[in-house]
Amino acid sequence: MAINYNSREEFYQFLYNEIRAEARIEDDEKFEEEIFVERMIEYLHESNFLENGQPCRHKSRGMKVDGYDFNATGNSIDILVSQYVDEGTEIGKVGKKTIDLAFKRAKTFLEKSRIGTGIYEALDDSDEALDLANTIKDNYKNLKHSRIIFLTNGMTGPQPAKKELLGKLEVSYHVWDFERLWRAVSSGMKKEVITLDFEEEGHQPLKYISNSDSKGIYTTYMALIKGSLLRDLYDRYGTRLLERNVRAFLQARSNVNRGIRDTIIEEPNMFLAFNNGITVTANKVSIETNEKGNEYISRISDFQVVNGGQTVASLWHTNVKNKAKINDVYLQMKLTVINNEDNIDIIAPLISKYSNAQNAVNTADFSANDPFHRNLEKVAQSIYAPDPTGGNMETIWFYERSRGSYAETKNGELTPARMRTWQKIHPTHQRLDKLIIGKLENTWRKLPHIVCWGAQKNFSHFMVYVSECVATGSDIEVNVKYFKDIVAKRIIWKATEKIINKQKIPGYRAQIVTYSLAWTLVNDPSRFDLKKIWSKQNISELEKNYLNILTRNIRNKMVGTAVGNPSEWFKSNKQGISPCWEKVREMKIDFDVDIEDLKNNDHKKAVAPKVAIDWSIFEKTQLWFDASDWIEETKELEQNDADFCRSIGKLLKNRRNPSIKQMPIAISIMQKAVDSGFVI
Repeated sequence: MAINYNSREEFYQFLYNEIRAEARIEDDEKFEEEIFVERMIEYLHESNFLENGQPCRHKSRGMKVDGYDFNATGNSIDILVSQYVDEGTEIGKVGKKTIDLAFKRAKTFLEKSRIGTGIYEALDDSDEALDLANTIKDNYKNLKHSRIIFLTNGMTGPQPAKKELLGKLEVSYHVWDFERLWRAVSSGMKKEVITLDFEEEGHQPLKYISNSDSKGIYTTYMALIKGSLLRDLYDRYGTRLLERNVRAFLQARSNVNRGIRDTIIEEPNMFLAFNNGITVTANKVSIETNEKGNEYISRISDFQVVNGGQTVASLWHTNVKNKAKINDVYLQMKLTVINNEDNIDIIAPLISKYSNAQNAVNTADFSANDPFHRNLEKVAQSIYAPDPTGGNMETIWFYERSRGSYAETKNGELTPARMRTWQKIHPTHQRLDKLIIGKLENTWRKLPHIVCWGAQKNFSHFMVYVSECVATGSDIEVNVKYFKDIVAKRIIWKATEKIINKQKIPGYRAQIVTYSLAWTLVNDPSRFDLKKIWSKQNISELEKNYLNILTRNIRNKMVGTAVGNPSEWFKSNKQGISPCWEKVREMKIDFDVDIEDLKNNDHKKAVAPKVAIDWSIFEKTQLWFDASDWIEETKELEQNDADFCRSIGKLLKNRRNPSIKQMPIAISIMQKAVDSGFVI
């Protein structure tokens, strides 16, 4: 939606005040840059520049990172680095030296992570950046692209595009300053669309047959498209190809369809006969005519797969992961071009829904147009919250159904005095959005591991649930009670965050919140009286003490039981079961414990003590062969790690020493093996 700010200065003041207001809620000024990064990630999601961005803050000598986005295909990673400028309500300027330094620090983090040396000394075990570093190292051989994205609320002026190679990894540099953000916001946060130009892709234009409806709403084209082209598009764009179909968006991340895989591997020539093909929407096509007068589709703008997402993902996985040849694979494509761009987010989900009669629930709406969100917005506007001080200053919790509606509604008051009055009734900290609703509801559904997937993926999962409820006739009843309960849940969530902040133990706050509240819902479901919390607009001191003990215990269990990368452990989901959640939900907690004793048993002591790997391991020849066998058996590490261990073992067996370059790599592999369960 286009937000009706009169100027960039007005929008800047809104953004500045929003960040300041939330920082005061957190009771910690250091949160300002973190909140700015969170807001920027949300805006970049809206504009389709990021897929599933995650805040991840680390700063040390020569390195800085503020967030990342790891592509679903595993072949690209974005590194976010920020420079928050606090010059009051004046828009600050950011010079080239500052930008170059930020890029250099982020690149250093990326480079040291991929090598696996020179970084772990700077990272604490509880530092989420350690998980990011391990993710980069473990996936580096598959990475093809990395974007380093500089975020700032200042003005940088024009910045030329820049690319370079880091080994075999193509690294590109991007700047999102306030001017670029303002252009995106003032134009309605229009997504960066995917355009398919057949000539540029090295493919022939498509033969087609077509038909238009009598009212001029759409034109449908039928054509055959090569599997290798879809493979290339998914390799480049990942699940951005599927964003108008949430179910397809989620399925693309799940296991590859075995039938599709087997057909590609065993009978690729039969794929067209066996597979239903894909359904695609677009806002425009370009038609060219050859010398014989035959027409072809040469270009498709806003290319989106709304049915057949798992087919596309399976093509990519089977070709890239299984090395299957797909030169003979063709698919039928039904392409619908919706003539009025404003209608595409309304019509596309319906095309998806009705294009697969075998599945009663096939789509959920990514946009804010779903009736669930419209009803929630309507109910929210009619409810006043009690004054927590006992006075008569009642307020409203604002549900921001679509980004920017809070600011637009406020600005609609026209005069500064009326705007101030409006904001007193609708305080900034009482603003809810669809991502928050998704977190709260999936936590109360006892799915903390799904919440840990990240805001966008978790919201998509929740919307599939909403859609399934509608399909089975058990719609969520969005009424006054439902909304009051949502607000009470939000109050509990924010109170838990503040308690964790005061514990001064870094790392994993969001994950600990959702796991702690989900544990309570399983083990002490009557603990929180939502009706009472709504009436008080706060939780009691007794409940705060409970949460203090609870979150410390949950942290210890989550981190202490982690297998490999903690961030991945928290979100693990194997065939519908989360190993981390299974361990946490069954734990017993003593709430009579002295809090000081509990403080002394923080997460660092909860983690099993690390076995220190030093140079003495090169005196143990058999150990390297044992490690190689263990890696091959458990698949905890990569095959090349097993091969490297065996090579070291052979060197030692022949009474030869590893080289100076080989030794730190060998130590790093052995440390990873030990951390993953290998016993020396």
